[in-house]
Amino acid sequence: MGKAARSTSARGRAPDLSGPDNNDGNDFRMSSVLQTSTDLAPTRANQAREPTPPSKGREGPRKFEFVLVTDSESRRQVRRYAMRQYVHQRRLDGIARLESNKARVRGWTTTGAGSDGISSPAIKQEDHESSCDSKNISNSESSGSSIDFGELDALALFAPRTDEEIREREPFRGLPGLDPQAGPSSGVIDPFDSYPLALRKGDHNLIPHFITRYPLMMYKMGHAHQLNPIRAIFHRVAIHDPVPFQAMLAVASKHMAGVHGQTDTVLSLTHKMRALRLLNERLKNDPWGKHEGTIYTAASMAVIEKWSKADSVESLHIRGLIQLLKRRGGMRGMRIAGPTSQFMEKILYWVDFSCAPSAIVGTSLPWTGNTPDIAPTLPFMVPRLCLDTSALSDDQEITSILQSCEDFFSFFHSLNKLQQFLLGPSSLSKIGDLEQDSLPKNRAPFDSLSPLYNILSSLPDYDHGIRDIRYIDEHCCMACLLYLNLALYDYYLTSRNFNDYLAWINFEVRKLNPNGGASIASILWIFLDNGGFPGGEISDHGERNWLVSRMLRVAKRYKRTGPRDMWDCLRSTLLGFLTIHQECGIGDDSVGPVELSARRRWRHNKPMIILEEARLREMMLDQLRTSLPTP
Repeated sequence: MGKAARSTSARGRAPDLSGPDNNDGNDFRMSSVLQTSTDLAPTRANQAREPTPPSKGREGPRKFEFVLVTDSESRRQVRRYAMRQYVHQRRLDGIARLESNKARVRGWTTTGAGSDGISSPAIKQEDHESSCDSKNISNSESSGSSIDFGELDALALFAPRTDEEIREREPFRGLPGLDPQAGPSSGVIDPFDSYPLALRKGDHNLIPHFITRYPLMMYKMGHAHQLNPIRAIFHRVAIHDPVPFQAMLAVASKHMAGVHGQTDTVLSLTHKMRALRLLNERLKNDPWGKHEGTIYTAASMAVIEKWSKADSVESLHIRGLIQLLKRRGGMRGMRIAGPTSQFMEKILYWVDFSCAPSAIVGTSLPWTGNTPDIAPTLPFMVPRLCLDTSALSDDQEITSILQSCEDFFSFFHSLNKLQQFLLGPSSLSKIGDLEQDSLPKNRAPFDSLSPLYNILSSLPDYDHGIRDIRYIDEHCCMACLLYLNLALYDYYLTSRNFNDYLAWINFEVRKLNPNGGASIASILWIFLDNGGFPGGEISDHGERNWLVSRMLRVAKRYKRTGPRDMWDCLRSTLLGFLTIHQECGIGDDSVGPVELSARRRWRHNKPMIILEEARLREMMLDQLRTSLPTP
């Protein structure tokens, strides 16, 4: 007791209340605490009315107040008050730092704190909130509508402004090796200014998300030996140009918002508006789309709107993308321009395959860029239609739709005719007297034991990070089936063994994932890598890619207005051609009783799509009638 009394007397702040003769000790302690709290309240209110610069606490002396409390309730009151004041001061410092940037984000109104001592409305609002009790403060902070001022501070750099302002307002990076705990603003993450845009701390996290987590969640492209086009976009396009770099940040922030269960966030909207602004500025200087980054940015904006289910806005971006492609000489011009343009050609087909059915513009991507466009000619295509559509305003569009439908049905008729010929009586001369069990099985499997067949027949579902976009996998699966059937037609037409093609694609799928868990997007990129041809084989000039895109657009038109069974009918037809080839042993040197029985069973087969041809033609005509303007 004596030691406590001496310590209290030395401070000179409170008398010794621990003596046994003091009967009023408890009352005196409570009145002392209440008086101290009352004296502190005006001080806190005065401090809130005066703007406090962030550096004032570091430069001037701090004021300390010593309060002697002995009971637990008083300690809790003092601790609550100290914590509220600490949180309040931290918020004031954060707002002051935010306003010191003097950056304007579109749609937000901020008033800078001048040197005349007038506080901003944001600080006044914080003063009002700090007067509430701690329970209300915690509730307001945990609500979903509250704004994280640290996040706004990280976004302030990406407010719309000129490049000159960016250079003037960029902070001095200093030497990165001086502070081992320094953040991105000190140049530790980007010490050589490798990025084409200046980034803040929160935006640095978007780059690894785009390169690693986004392709892993969205497309299951995480294997070390497979082609990761997202990583290639970063290294070949985005890192060299600020416009596609900003588009990359917009895609990453949009996907990150979806991962956290949100459609959009302040971060994703800010990056998207910034990308649109940079794209508009680029189009003024590069109206012909000579920079690959310009084309990629337009395609990225279409992808973002597709995830947002904004089909009309996605269609608007695709229309602008088509104009850029026409000025570049169409998809054929992209193929012959150079390696980067060839890579961008694959990206554009990937975006086109996953396009929403309601966002389709035209019947195909431009091939030559001419007006009218000159499409490539293939053996199964019907002669060009000559229709009297002079009374219609969009006669060219209607003619191209009807032409694409005729070529669509002509392909199935031609493939079925070739397959029926190979199953005819002339093929029976190759049948030997060997028993089925003694025949060597060298053919590549395409049945229930094949990983490729399992993925194409029963499309697996998983968490993409973005909700309700399984239809993208369905479109990619249909594109893979079209690639396989076009290759089957080409091998039949040139009298080659399609088993070699199946052996190649099965080998590539197993190389992606030996356990058979490859994604449909990874399989699609096996076809896109060499235009649908096996690796190492001479490809065409892009005709097969263009044809897959054109036929897939016809299928999407039927999917948009027709019943669900039409899409399943087309899928089963494409799978049927491949399974018939496998079961009947077409291309084998010798066949046995099982293959012979299968040939007799499938000899007079008619695919479902051919049986439904009349119904599909009527559906397409109904679509064209409803799209015509009323007189």
